[in-house]
This record gives sequence, C-alpha cells and structure tokens, in this order.
Amino acid sequence: MAANDVRKTEMKTQAGKLRRGDNEHKLALG
Repeated sequence: MAANDVRKTEMKTQAGKLRRGDNEHKLALG
C-alpha cells in the first residue's frame, strides 16, 4: 500500500509539473 501511495503522489507531482509547464507555455505564447 505504501508503494501504491508513492506511485500516486509521483503521478500527482508529474501531472502538476506538466500542467505548470502547459501554463508557462501558454503565457510564453501570449
């Protein structure tokens, strides 16, 4: 279960990074 939680948090942080990068890209495009 602990491993599962770690994987879930990793997915969340990765999704957050992707989302953040997407926002930065949109801002860069203006």
